[in-house]
Amino acid sequence: MDCVDTLKAAGYTVLATSPKEGSMAAHQLDPQKKTALVFGNEHAGVSEELIEAADGLVHIPMFGFSESFNISVAASILLHQLRTQVEPAALPDFYLSEEERFQLRSRWYRDIVKNSAIHERQFFSTFEQEG
Repeated sequence: MDCVDTLKAAGYTVLATSPKEGSMAAHQLDPQKKTALVFGNEHAGVSEELIEAADGLVHIPMFGFSESFNISVAASILLHQLRTQVEPAALPDFYLSEEERFQLRSRWYRDIVKNSAIHERQFFSTFEQEG
C-alpha cells in the first residue's frame, strides 16, 4: 500500500475508521500526532488490506441500531472532533503554512484542469511577454 507507506514515512499515524472491537473512540484521538484518517465506503467500509496496514482503528460511538454514518457525515464528525481538541491545545503547526496552502491549491488546480501543462505554459508565456 504505497499511500499508507508514504504517510507513515512522513510521520503520520494512519487510522482506519471501523466499528470493530478494539477501535478507539473518536474523542481518544491525539491532536498532538500527525494523523491520517481513512474512510471506507458506506456499504463495505475500509478494506481488510487497509485495516491491516493501518496503525489502528477509530470509530464514532453510536447508539441505537445503526453501526455507521455515511462517509461525509463520518468525516465531518471526526474532523470536528479533532478541531475541537486542537483549539485549546494551541498547536503551533496545526494549520498549513501559506506556502503549503499554495502548493496544495496549485496541485489541485493542475489535477482538475484538463491539459493543465498547456494552460500553464500559455499563461506564463503571456505573463512574460507583458512583463
